[in-house]
Amino acid sequence: MVSDKDPFAEIRPSLVLAIKEGVIFLMLLIAFLIFNFNTPEFFFQLNVDQKVLIGLVYVLMGLTVVSFLMLVYKILKLRTTVFTITDEQILFRHGILNVKREYMEIYRVKDFSVFSPFFLRLFALSNLVIHSSDKTHPVLWLYAIKNQKMIYEGLRERVETMRKIKGVREFD
Repeated sequence: MVSDKDPFAEIRPSLVLAIKEGVIFLMLLIAFLIFNFNTPEFFFQLNVDQKVLIGLVYVLMGLTVVSFLMLVYKILKLRTTVFTITDEQILFRHGILNVKREYMEIYRVKDFSVFSPFFLRLFALSNLVIHSSDKTHPVLWLYAIKNQKMIYEGLRERVETMRKIKGVREFD
């Protein structure tokens, strides 16, 4: 079973996946602050109507608030996604308000792929793709995980062990 020192106890996607939303929020916040506090004189020199200026400030403020909410949602989504690999099952738990737990018997795993895009390699992260004969999740992605080689090798050993115990053989 899973112990506290087991690297499979909780596998979570990295918060690096929220960088895009964070950058968008910061750019909009900076634009809002600059536009709101520093540029009215410039626009008045161009004879821009004050109503247009106020409208642009409100649009930037709205976009900033929406991008902030998107950032918070992405972080909550990443923080509430947990993969647990035991000797017999892979548990996939996700959801912010409604938590869903999905199980995959480990002997159903057929193949693995490790996908390392350039952006994730900068942070020593990779995506582990698990292909299985499971009906609900024939392909299960573990996004932006650390120690992918150790997880892959440990998962592979567990799959082989459970197949021997259960007497399962794969036929194509």
